[in-house]
Amino acid sequence: KLPYWFEIKTPIGHYRPDWAVVFKGEKKIYFVAETKSAGQELRESEKLKIECGKKHFEKFDGVKFKGPITLVTDLNN
Repeated sequence: KLPYWFEIKTPIGHYRPDWAVVFKGEKKIYFVAETKSAGQELRESEKLKIECGKKHFEKFDGVKFKGPITLVTDLNN
């Protein structure tokens, strides 16, 4: 669980993801997630921030951006 102060700046405001997966001794983040309760939809501002993330990571070789997804198993597609 990420602390409240962890934020990513985007052109439409700061984004505070819920989770990240890192491995001890490494300086890479492998997974960042925003979670929702069952039946809870993304707000428009969240959708825009996801689009900002997609555009940002298009510039990096070897980085995959997947989202939004509904189930963890969707990551395999």
